[in-house]
This record gives sequence, C-alpha cells and structure tokens, in this order.
Amino acid sequence: MIVLGINETHCATAAMLRDGEVIACASEERFTRVKNDAGYPRRAVEALLSFLGLTPRQIDVVALAGARMAGKQWLDRVLQDDAYIREYYGVRLPSAGRRFGRRVRKLGARFGLIDASRGKFAMAQAERLARVEDHLGIGRQGIVCLDHHSCHAAAAYFGSPYRGHPALVLTNDNSGDGLCATASSAAGHRLTRHEASRSAPGSLGAFYSFVTLYLGMKFGEHEYKVMGLAPYAGESGRRQAYRALKEVFDQYASGSGDYGFSRSHIPVFLARYGDENLVSRSQAKRLLNRLERFKEIVFDFQGVGLIGQAFADEIFRVFQNEHPEANLTWINASADVNQMIRRASGRSGKLGFEI
Repeated sequence: MIVLGINETHCATAAMLRDGEVIACASEERFTRVKNDAGYPRRAVEALLSFLGLTPRQIDVVALAGARMAGKQWLDRVLQDDAYIREYYGVRLPSAGRRFGRRVRKLGARFGLIDASRGKFAMAQAERLARVEDHLGIGRQGIVCLDHHSCHAAAAYFGSPYRGHPALVLTNDNSGDGLCATASSAAGHRLTRHEASRSAPGSLGAFYSFVTLYLGMKFGEHEYKVMGLAPYAGESGRRQAYRALKEVFDQYASGSGDYGFSRSHIPVFLARYGDENLVSRSQAKRLLNRLERFKEIVFDFQGVGLIGQAFADEIFRVFQNEHPEANLTWINASADVNQMIRRASGRSGKLGFEI
C-alpha cells in the first residue's frame, strides 16, 4: 500500500510511505525558498512522485494531517509577519494601553463579540479537499483527514523503537484541532486515546511559544533552539527562570501539579458597554461564556460600584450550581457589591470584601 501523507500548516511537508515505511519526504520550503512555508505542498508532492517514479494513480490513500485547516493567507501572516506575530500573541514591550487593549480583545472574543485573532479563519473543507482532487485526480473516497494529535502520537509511536509493543504516548502542542495535549495507549497497530486537554484557556505549548518570542526568536520555527540552549544555563539563570515560571503558574494554575492554566482572573468592569450598569442575567451570561472550562475563577470587581441582584444570582448561584466543581471567588468588591454576592451565594468568603 502506498500512502501520501501531507502537512499543510507551518513547514508544509509531503511524505510517501510504502507498507508503513517512509520511503521519501520533502518540505515545500525547499522548492519555494520561503522558510517555514505553509499551505498545500504541491511542489513537494510533485518532487516525491518524480523521485520515486510513481504516478498519482498508484497512491492508495492521501492522509491530511489535521481535521481542519486554517486559511493560507492567515498562516503566511502569522508565520512570516513579525509585527503581526507579536500582536497576535501579545508579545510587546509592556504598556498600560496595550495591556488594556489586548484584554478587551480577548474578553470580547470570549463573549463572542469580536475576533481576537484579527483575520484568522478556517479554510472550507470542500476547498481543502478540492485542491488534492484537482492536483492528483484522486476522488474524495481516497482522502482522509486525521486528528492533529493523533498524527503526533502516531509519528512518535510508530517511529520509535517501541513500535508494536505496549506503550504510553503523550502529546503536548500549542494547539491542534482544539486540543493542546493528549494521553493514549499504544499496542500493535492501534492507538487508543484516554485523556485530552482543550487548547483554551492555555497550554504549555503556547507558553513555550511565548518564551520563544520574548527571546527574540521565531514562533513555530525556533522553539528547538530554546530547547537546545536550555541545558547551557548557569545555576543563577536556572533559578531566575524557575522563579519567573513559578510566578506564572502560581497565578494561573488552580493547584499543585496543575499545568493546564485552569485558573482565570476576570475583570468584571470589562463586561460593561459604556456607562451601563451590570444588572441583568444576559450580561452575566455574556461574562460567563466559556468560563466552565476553568477550575478556579476569580471575579475582580475593581471599578464596579453596583451590580443587580439578577446579575449576581446568575453568576454565584445559577452558574455555581451548574458547575459545582468550579471554585468561584471575588475580590475588590464594594460593600454594596459584596452584599449582593453574599445574598446570591449564601456565603461571605474571605475574598468578598473590598481590598
């Protein structure tokens, strides 16, 4: 059996397998001369066919990595445009205005009001498959789209010395098909997924990319350099890095051993439009959108002098009853706000007073 495997994201690549063995592989950047080029690797595919003396009709299956595909225009921008990369990931010199604008954008996206990615969009699946069909003349029955993390797990397991033997396979990535990490068992020719973590609200992979950018290197390309340089740090450098990382995880992780960034700090005043008061259930639901993903949620009422009973009830009674596993706390509440919260939740809480 001959399988053509294709990756269309950063460093777009084609690989040809015969009976499970890789017999040729090439990246599109080698032919376009565009470093880390993305999109359907047409030239790489043609080079493999020519090198191996094959025709498209001899290909049994075309396997596309990823259940879905981002638009090429956005991929080119996020991979090649340094200014956009830093804007997209929020990696800039600190300033109050930039922090506020970024937080508004991210909260707006959480409420479903604006697009935080500014131009990011998915390619229609029909268009994605049509590119393969038009290029190779292969019908859609011969094309499969595989989950992003399943591809990572398969590459790790079937390319390892443990191939065919029972093994635990872990993946950890910035983001892929909505996930950032998976845990699977493997044996023989089968991979069985047992656990998976969604990409939001954060991942170690995304954090690793932030570090890469802050060091002045390129996202999606230079992470391996950071990995290679890490062992050369002196003792003082290691201690400094440990303190910085610990501060981040202490702030956004819900407890010891939790690396999922499952704690969120919500500035409640950003839920307001103009001078409106926060009084209704619809306003509260807008604020709560997607917060069910967190284990610990801290509502910061700085700048909010009053809230309505319906607003407080929706958050601290209805949402809490629907998600009893979530730990809801609040800070910087005025006496009036604190009274509304206590009435809705039936508790005061040591964080429930203005500080």
